[in-house]
Amino acid sequence: LPDTHGCNENSEGMLPAILACGHRKIRIPKTAATFPTFLVQLPGQPEGVWRSKRDFLLLGRVDSSLPLPKAALKKLADLSPWRGPSVETVRDAHDAPNNYHVRMKKSLLQLDQFLQGISRCGSDDAIKAWEKFCHPGDTDGLVPANEDATETNATGSKVTSEMKSSRLGQYFCSSENARQVVNWVIERCKLVLSDGSSALFLEPSCGRGDIVKELVHQLDTMNAPQSQVSILCFDIDDNAVNACRQTVKSSRYSIQCSCQNFLETKYRGLNDASPVVFCLGGPPYTTGPGNLG
Repeated sequence: LPDTHGCNENSEGMLPAILACGHRKIRIPKTAATFPTFLVQLPGQPEGVWRSKRDFLLLGRVDSSLPLPKAALKKLADLSPWRGPSVETVRDAHDAPNNYHVRMKKSLLQLDQFLQGISRCGSDDAIKAWEKFCHPGDTDGLVPANEDATETNATGSKVTSEMKSSRLGQYFCSSENARQVVNWVIERCKLVLSDGSSALFLEPSCGRGDIVKELVHQLDTMNAPQSQVSILCFDIDDNAVNACRQTVKSSRYSIQCSCQNFLETKYRGLNDASPVVFCLGGPPYTTGPGNLG
C-alpha cells in the first residue's frame, strides 16, 4: 500500500489516507468552472476513490471536536496536481505531472488525521457521514478523464488544463512583468516611429496576450500611427492563441495571431524596405538588448 505519511493505523487495520489531488476535477454547479478532487484510499478500496471538497465539508459538520482543517485542504488543492511521495501512479492519470513538495507534508498529515478521527468517531451522525463518504465509486459530477487537454473557465472560455500547460512548459507573465517589457521596447521604438519608419513587433510565445495587450495600450497612449505598426504573435497552444485574439480583437493595429512554433516559422515579409523588428519576450527568443544599428 502507499505510504501513509507516518500516521497510526485505525482499528480496521487500513488507513484512510489522501493519495493524490487534482488529476480529476469536478464541475462547480451553475458555473463552468472546475475544482480539483482528492484521491482517497479507503477500507476495501485500495486504489482510491475521488472525493470532492463538498464531501470533506460534509464530514467536517458532524463533530465539533474534529474540525476540518480547511487551510490544509485549500493549500493541497491550490498546489495540485500532485501525488504522494510513495504513489508511483494515479489511476486515470498515469502521465500527469507531480507538484508534490515536502512542504506539503504537514497539510497532508492534518487531512489524514482528520479522516482517521472521523472514521473512529462513535456518534450516530459521524457513523452515517463516514458510511456515506466511503460509498463505492467516485463522487458524482467528475469531469471525464479524457478531457484533460481543455477546460472551461468561469466566463465560458476554453482554457488549457493545468496538466497540458505543465507539459507545454507554459508560464504566463504578470501585468507588472508585461508592463516592464513593453516600457523597455517603447522607449527604443519611439525614434524609429518618429522618423517615419515602420516597426514590426514580434511576440514568439504570446500566451493569452498579456504582453500584446500592454503593447497595444502603450502604442495607443503615444498615438503611434496605425500605418507604421505591425504585430505578429505566435504560440503552440491553440487555446492561448484564441484567447490572445479575443484580447486584442478591438485594436486598430494590424495584429496576426498564429498557432505554430515560432522557431519553425519562416517569415517572408522582410525585404530591403523592411521594418525594424522588436522582439518581446524572454529566452530562448530574446537575449540582451538587441541591435538597433
